[in-house]
Formats: sequence, structure tokens, C-alpha cells
Amino acid sequence: MSKYILLLFIASLFYSRLYAEKILFEKVLITGIENPVSFTLSLDGLTLIILDRPSKGFPVVKQASRLKKETAWSAAIPIPALNKHIDKTTNIDGLFISYDGSKLYFAANFPGSHGGMDIYYCTLK
Repeated sequence: MSKYILLLFIASLFYSRLYAEKILFEKVLITGIENPVSFTLSLDGLTLIILDRPSKGFPVVKQASRLKKETAWSAAIPIPALNKHIDKTTNIDGLFISYDGSKLYFAANFPGSHGGMDIYYCTLK
């Protein structure tokens, strides 16, 4: 299982980097983001998950989507199922979307974890 998760993580990083240049080149403007620090793009290119670290408050994981690759992105909205567990001491990193687009995997140091950064996932709608 852990080899599969690591493989998904590596594939997601590779895919995200492939499209990062295209996204930046297109000057994609997504409203609702103050200070994006990392992101991951789904394989179909229709879902973008952004880790936003506002200057005030807690880190927030947000989701933007679009109907087709040629259309504009929606405003980035928080993912409530994940963000309700985040506080000012939470560190989140390594966002990646599962191959089928149904889950968001990430590393975090939530209270009560097994020590340091553990791997978690949440279901995406």
C-alpha cells in the first residue's frame, strides 16, 4: 500500500510540474486565494487543489474546478471536511490527487498523529 501511495505521489508531482508551466503561461487567475504555497492538478486537468497560507489565520486547502480544459477556473473554495481539522499548529504538505480523482492525499502533523508528518486522505466530491 505504501509503495502505491509513494508512486501516486511521484506521478502527481511529475504531472503537476508538467502542467505548472502551462498554467502559469496562461496567466490563470483564480479568485479566493491569498498566498498559494503548493498545488496539485487532477489527471483530467479539471480539478486544482491549492494550499493557501493567508497572512492571518490558519492554512486553508481549497479546490477550484472547470468543466473543460478550455474554460476558466471557478473561484477557489475551502474543502470543509479537511479544513475543520486545521489549526495554527498544523503543517500540511505534499498534496496530490488520486489517479481516479476521488481522493486527496497529503502529509500533515495533526494532533494525535503517530509523530511528525503522517499521510492522510480525504474524499473529494
